[in-house]
Amino acid sequence: MTVHANALRSRAEVRIARKLNVANLVLAIFFAVGGAVAAFWLWNWAASVWGMPIAWVVIPLCVFLALANALVVGAAFTMIYKPPPPKKPGRAAAAS
Repeated sequence: MTVHANALRSRAEVRIARKLNVANLVLAIFFAVGGAVAAFWLWNWAASVWGMPIAWVVIPLCVFLALANALVVGAAFTMIYKPPPPKKPGRAAAAS
């Protein structure tokens, strides 16, 4: 029981000690908004050329862009926190 409580405590300490990486947060929001606007614009353009042969190229390109953007933004939002610096060993661990 004590082992589980200590593991929970150490995970909570790491979560509390992390800091927000503002640059990564801004870039993640920029990619989310920019990719959404690009996909929306491309989809509107595809709707305007519906029935033309170019639509066979534009529609899959729009879908690919939207899915790739979702993947990049999902990865970017996982890196908006800086992990805490590693703990230095204490005196008791260094002495042994």
